[in-house]
Amino acid sequence: MNPIAAPEDEGQATAREIEEEKALRRFIHLQFPSCTDLDLVRLFLHRYRYRPDPPPRVEDKKQGEIENLKEKQLFWAALFEEKKLASQLASLATKNVDGITYDDMPQYGQIHVKAESGSTLGDNFQSDMFIVTAQLTRTNNTVKDDTSISTLSTFVKVQPSYSFLRQAADDMCAHHREINMYHNFFRLLREVHEDHPMLFYFLNVPDVYYSHIEDIIPGETDGSGTCILLENLKAEGYRMADKVEGGDYQHCEWLAELLQRLPEIILVDTLESSGPLACILHGDYCINNILFKYDSIRVKGTNIPVSLKMLDFQTSRIGHPLSDVLYFFYTSTKPETREEDMLVLLRYYFNTLTADLRLLSVSLDDYTWQDFLSDYKKRSLMWMFMGVMVLSGVLNKKSVSNLQDLDAEEKLKGPKPETNMEPIKGEMGISLEMEETMKNMMVSYELSDSAILSESLIKLMDEVKALNCC
Repeated sequence: MNPIAAPEDEGQATAREIEEEKALRRFIHLQFPSCTDLDLVRLFLHRYRYRPDPPPRVEDKKQGEIENLKEKQLFWAALFEEKKLASQLASLATKNVDGITYDDMPQYGQIHVKAESGSTLGDNFQSDMFIVTAQLTRTNNTVKDDTSISTLSTFVKVQPSYSFLRQAADDMCAHHREINMYHNFFRLLREVHEDHPMLFYFLNVPDVYYSHIEDIIPGETDGSGTCILLENLKAEGYRMADKVEGGDYQHCEWLAELLQRLPEIILVDTLESSGPLACILHGDYCINNILFKYDSIRVKGTNIPVSLKMLDFQTSRIGHPLSDVLYFFYTSTKPETREEDMLVLLRYYFNTLTADLRLLSVSLDDYTWQDFLSDYKKRSLMWMFMGVMVLSGVLNKKSVSNLQDLDAEEKLKGPKPETNMEPIKGEMGISLEMEETMKNMMVSYELSDSAILSESLIKLMDEVKALNCC
C-alpha cells in the first residue's frame, strides 16, 4: 500500500464505509469550517476507516469474573504484593515449571500461577522478562456443580539477574523512567486525545496492570522486588519481527503512522538543540521493542503487519523526533528498504506529524520539509554510529557471552561495602566504577562475528557516507 495515496484509492469501500465517510466529512466541516486542506481531510478518513474495532461486548458476565482493566489491575496488584512474586519469577520459570497454587486469597478462589521466560539474553539488557499466567478456579457452594475457571496473563519486567546489568539499570533509573511514562505521560496523552476527538489514532502501548520500585540498598535490598506488569501482547497475537533480517517496507510504514567532525556528529538531544519539533522520545525505538500483529493471509509468502504495540520506555527523554526515526531505520530495517523507500517514508512521517500538530493548534510555519531533510542529514552520522553499536551488541553472539563472563567476575568480587555517600557519576550518567567496567569490556569488543551482520553494517556505513558526501 502506498502511504502517500488516499485511502479511497486503496480498495473498493463498502456501502457502510461510504456513508461513514460522508458523515465524517460533514462533521469535519462543522468542527473545522476553515479547513480546506485536502491532505488533512484524507488523513482524517484514513484514521477513521482503519481505526481498531472496539472489543466485542460480553453480555453475560459471570459473578466474580475479572474482565475490565480496573479489575485486572486490582487482581495483579493483590497477587504480587501479597505473594512477593517479582523476586520469585526466575525460580518459578526454571525450578517450578508446573507452577504454584494459592488457596488463601478467597476473593479470587484457587489461584494457580505459572511463569515462563519472556525473552532471551540480547533482547533487552535492562530487564529480565517473564510471562505469568494465573488460572482462577471459583466454586459456588450454593449451587451444585457451579465451578468457573478463568485464565489471566501478564508480561512482567523485573531487574536483570546479571548483577552488572542490574547495577547499570539502577544507576540510570531505567525502571523509574518507564513507570513514569506509563503512569504519567501516557495518561496525559489520553487526556489530550479526549479533548480532540478528531485525532483518530491510539496509544499503541500495552495496558499497565501494576508496578513497584524496590531501590537497591547495600546490605538491605537488592532491587529484586522491582517490577512492571503489562498486558500480555503475545496472547493478543503480537510478536517480535526478525531482528537479524530487519524490517521491510510494510514494517516501516507503521513507524510513519506512530512516531511522529566530532562536535558535528555527536548531537546531544536537548530541548534547545531539538528546535520546534522537541518532544518526548521513546528513546530505544528498535525492532526489539515493538511487537507486531500480522494478517492471517500471507501475501507473496510475506507476513503483512496490521498493527503494533510499543514496549520498553526505560530510556525515554526529550529530543528531536528524528532521533527515534533514524534509530529505528538504522537498527531495524533492511538495507534495500532504506535504499528504495527512505525518502518516501520520511515524507509520509513529516506530513502525518505536521497534520496532527495543526489539529492541536501547533503551528510549524517556520519549519519546512527542507528543514526536516537538513536535520535528517545532520543527525545521520551519529545515529549510524549508534546503529552499528546496537546491531553488533544485539546480534553478535560473542557480546552476549562476554556479558555472562563479566557477570561471573562481578559475583566473585563479593558484596560492596556499605556507604551513605552518593556515587560519583561520569559523562554517561552512571557511576564512574560502572563506566570503567563498560570501557574495559569495549576494549576487546568485536563489531561482528557473522558475514550477514558484517554485510549489513557495511551497507549502513556506505549509505550514510553517500548521504553526507552529496
